[in-house]
Amino acid sequence: MSTKRLLCIGSGWIASRLVAHAVATQRWTCTVAYQSFRNPAIPPEQLHALPRSRDGLVALCRQTSPDHLVYLLGTSFVPAIEGNLPGAIEDNIVTLTNLCEALLVAEVPLQKLLVVGSASVYGPSEAALREDGSVRPTDSYGMVKAVQERVALSHFERESMPVVIARQFNTSGVGQNARFVLPSIAAQVADAVRARQRTVRLVIGDTGVRRDFLGVSDTAAAYCALLEGAAAGSVYNVCSGQAHSIAELADRASRLFGLDLEFQVEDTLVRKGERRRPVVLGDPGRLQALGWRANTTMDELLRGMVEAHLAAGNR
Repeated sequence: MSTKRLLCIGSGWIASRLVAHAVATQRWTCTVAYQSFRNPAIPPEQLHALPRSRDGLVALCRQTSPDHLVYLLGTSFVPAIEGNLPGAIEDNIVTLTNLCEALLVAEVPLQKLLVVGSASVYGPSEAALREDGSVRPTDSYGMVKAVQERVALSHFERESMPVVIARQFNTSGVGQNARFVLPSIAAQVADAVRARQRTVRLVIGDTGVRRDFLGVSDTAAAYCALLEGAAAGSVYNVCSGQAHSIAELADRASRLFGLDLEFQVEDTLVRKGERRRPVVLGDPGRLQALGWRANTTMDELLRGMVEAHLAAGNR
């Protein structure tokens, strides 16, 4: 049986975890096309500069001749997107369009193109979100991701390109940037443990919103499951199926290390769009039908992130 070739467009934190998982568990060969960030977590022999031109993208597609392709370009940090909307449009829509056209010109016998979208495309709902739910984004990120989905699926409809959309809910884990909420909590708890404090005074934004979090190792496994078994032209939620308030998660992280907890809510950390979406909960049933299951518990996720910060501080 021949080794499958994976091309990942984007070199960020999730991309690094995906290619590590694909090599370790799937035995795939991987190429990562980076735009500006040569991620040191990715072996240098796997890195390839992402071409800016369509001709360059055609050459990349022919050179790598991937069986599977994952599109992971662009940040998911909403404030950064709001501050540079043209850049988000370029990363999520323009480059994806050029890539799809390049794949057609290069005549790559692609088995699956996984475009990683976002649960931000959904409208507000108190119930678990399903893939057939309405698309009613409440912020610029969601609107950009909704257009990205349409661009990708139009190539399935017009050209039979084997496109699959992953609607990613919150994912977190060791190595994620501390500007995201769980890494921020983990870092502050670790600082309190290291300082031998009995109470952690947590600087944080909105503690009442409830979100569906998934460990990054489970996210990487979900992407591989989608590449192997998802139906072309389909949309899949990538989520745990459980929602937790930020206050609950902060309390759990603190108690795991024997600390009491106080909140110091900073208005600058509260996102306006968050207030319009007090609950974001996904239904993972369609993904689970492919045989995927989440294996990381919330306590394991939180403990691992705090312990990683403690270990880094002891080096």
